[in-house]
Amino acid sequence: MYEYEAGIPGHASRKPWALRLQKWLRDHGAIFEAEGETTRIHIVTGVVVEVSRHDEVYEATISVLLPETISDDYLVDAITIAFKLALLLGKKLRYELDTSLEGYPRLYITASFEDPDTLVERLLQALEATSKTMQGSS
Repeated sequence: MYEYEAGIPGHASRKPWALRLQKWLRDHGAIFEAEGETTRIHIVTGVVVEVSRHDEVYEATISVLLPETISDDYLVDAITIAFKLALLLGKKLRYELDTSLEGYPRLYITASFEDPDTLVERLLQALEATSKTMQGSS
């Protein structure tokens, strides 16, 4: 469907759903990496969305860095954006707090989908609604 090389040459998925996501990201100037069926999208400092496949389930996982010493503005912005994205995905969400790196806990919010096209459609709608805050977006 899309003729250009997506993500990291030789490593990015060539599946239509992954190419559609990567094309949208490129067209909107988003900062992202793609390797295999995984695409990591840098939303704002400390907030990343990772789209990946695990067995037969496709997931969008939003991660938020929650360092112990941060400005109030950072925390409010990062959490607001992360939860806005999560809510716009419109799915039952799973939460995990990773405290394995002392001083830099990370919150993971995951939405699972059986169909990758549905995941991409929902994610693109969510990203469109928050695109003014994305790193690298115009």
